[in-house]
Amino acid sequence: MKANFTFGLASLIFLVLLSCHKENFILSEPVRLKEVLKYTSLDAKEPMGIEEQYEYNNLGLISKISYYYYGTGPVKHDLYQYNSREQLIQIKHYYGADTLLNAAFYQSNSFTYSREGKKVKETVEQGDDYVKEYNLFFYTDGRLSRIENYSNGVNQSVPLMFTVFEFDDSGQPVREVLHWGNTNVPFKWTINTFSNRLNVKTVIYKNENFEDPENMIRTFKRTFDKNKNLRILEIFQGPASTQVDNYTIFKYVYFGE
Repeated sequence: MKANFTFGLASLIFLVLLSCHKENFILSEPVRLKEVLKYTSLDAKEPMGIEEQYEYNNLGLISKISYYYYGTGPVKHDLYQYNSREQLIQIKHYYGADTLLNAAFYQSNSFTYSREGKKVKETVEQGDDYVKEYNLFFYTDGRLSRIENYSNGVNQSVPLMFTVFEFDDSGQPVREVLHWGNTNVPFKWTINTFSNRLNVKTVIYKNENFEDPENMIRTFKRTFDKNKNLRILEIFQGPASTQVDNYTIFKYVYFGE
């Protein structure tokens, strides 16, 4: 199956945005995400197909996301598990079939939390307890300030990579800088733009010369409705991108519509 950058990206954007505004993945019934549809343009009347579909448990927490591939049936499934505090503790990933019964388990992401409820570690395991990598989360004044990534088989005394977060006076994460761990050299910059405390635009650059359009890797543009629900995600690939699709658009559909 051909690799696709956008495969699963719509859900990642949705969950990241959700986690910025919620303590967990609970949504009230009118705004529970039902599915993500892929379109060729903003004006297109019909979607190319379903990209993702969502299911929820009896507490309103996301329990399953099914991913589709170019309009076919689902080919990947993610199962979500929570603890008694309704914190996400594990995502199990299954590939290769339209149903879980026939799909193969290939990876899990497990999360641990501090007493204060802050996420402090994410462990990525493949197969039977093989730790592929893990991420450590650090906070300053209650805000996420740094993520360190460690990879199996690489020097564990320093992270392989780390991300530093910067906030504006309103506490919004406006800048993320990714560094190589062994040299502390930055190599990727993410700039977030907010409107009414909603992340409406994200631009990723390969260096700090933001004025030069040749340094832009990709841009994410988000459109929200009056109730602050994400409705449209547009992804523009820049000159520094290696992706084939120059433009991708997703529309978000909620239960009750």
